[in-house]
Amino acid sequence: MLKVHRKACAEKLRLQAVASSDPFLHWKAGVALDHVQKFEESASQFKQAAEFFFVTASKQTEVAKAMFEYSTLMDAFASREQGRRFLSEDNFSEAANALPRASEILRSTLHFAFLAPYISACATLETVAGMERGDEDTFQAYRTTNALLEQAKFALGFMDETNMLITVIDAYLKYSISGALQNESSYLIASGSRELAPDKQLRSGQVRREYEYLAAMAGLGLDEIEFLPQRDFNEREQAPLILAYPDASNLWLLNVGTNPAVIEKLGNAAIDRIIAPMSAARFELSGMVKGRIRVEYLDPSKQEKHDEGCLTLI
Repeated sequence: MLKVHRKACAEKLRLQAVASSDPFLHWKAGVALDHVQKFEESASQFKQAAEFFFVTASKQTEVAKAMFEYSTLMDAFASREQGRRFLSEDNFSEAANALPRASEILRSTLHFAFLAPYISACATLETVAGMERGDEDTFQAYRTTNALLEQAKFALGFMDETNMLITVIDAYLKYSISGALQNESSYLIASGSRELAPDKQLRSGQVRREYEYLAAMAGLGLDEIEFLPQRDFNEREQAPLILAYPDASNLWLLNVGTNPAVIEKLGNAAIDRIIAPMSAARFELSGMVKGRIRVEYLDPSKQEKHDEGCLTLI
């Protein structure tokens, strides 16, 4: 029933996007199509989103930096979808080109570089599901996954240690560790050390329950790998959404949401400044205390408060 519902939703979004130049809608449609494994159609939506973000940047110059970065993000997602399509067709040579290309593109961005190791980890987790338990290659795959997820968590935490995607990464770390312990148990049984296997199985079960708890917190489907966790297209709807971009002497706050944002605090400084939708405001860096800079802002229409990490001043 869930699969049928997902397919219907994906098709509805695809049809809505056909006549639309809204890049956020194409982004949303691309994610929905990915969830039903229509990778080629998903890649097409991301390519269109990239084009429309680029056009938007030339028309709404105050938020051009964000639109250009979103365009780059969509290019990465398109490459990633192509890579997944190649993997589904067992075309490993083409996949080996497309997936690293996606990671390379992501590493060039300011806000989304953490997705480079994250997406690589997801691809490894998806691949390891079809590998033989107890095999050394399977051990290595889990080790690689854990290292990549830790990289992603560090990179995201450096910018915003309270970001909800930290929970997503933690969930997949638990998922990977549980699988590694289960794999180790199979290896022990196969190698004649059966008496040591129950402890690994017990620990695997404990970590599995931790994964299930975190997955529920993050809204993840159990045993499903979410390659595309970034949801700015949802966060901006009927709300403000602030992205921060520094230059040599200033910090620019760009509101890419559909509602105005009232900036109340930036770092340790109290602020009272409104940023209209798809507009920007400039703040001097010289007076800011070094360390992690957070921005607190209010959605005046709903009286909802937001608290997000901007950057780290060194």
